[in-house]
Amino acid sequence: MTLITQTISKLEYCMQLTFLVQIHTLAKAEHSNKQYPPCMQLQPFFTKRVPTTFNTLWTLQHKASSTLVYSRTSMPRVWWTDKVNWSSMLYKGDQVYLDSIHNMFAKLEQDIWDNWKDNILWGVCLDPIALGDLTEDLTR
Repeated sequence: MTLITQTISKLEYCMQLTFLVQIHTLAKAEHSNKQYPPCMQLQPFFTKRVPTTFNTLWTLQHKASSTLVYSRTSMPRVWWTDKVNWSSMLYKGDQVYLDSIHNMFAKLEQDIWDNWKDNILWGVCLDPIALGDLTEDLTR
């Protein structure tokens, strides 16, 4: 199955490159280096969900890939090591503590805030915005 999907994928890529070369060739020859007209002319032949050879290959690739993915079972990515409090787990083989995730988000927020103040506002202090006065205008 993998050899089939690789072959179809390579064919799709070659077709896309061929269309790209053809668009540039037509642009130089007939449209004074404007790529839009030849692109519109050839677009049905390299667009998905339009009945062409490219669409047929794309559909086969999609079906083959989904069959391959759904036919194989994989190991779990999350394995809870604390099954009493559910506070620690193995994620892809790394030990993760939920308290550490909370600390990570707190540090991330502080880093974003410091970056905003120092690198975006350049130390300029803005007055706080009264959020109670903000409303959404649903008439537009």
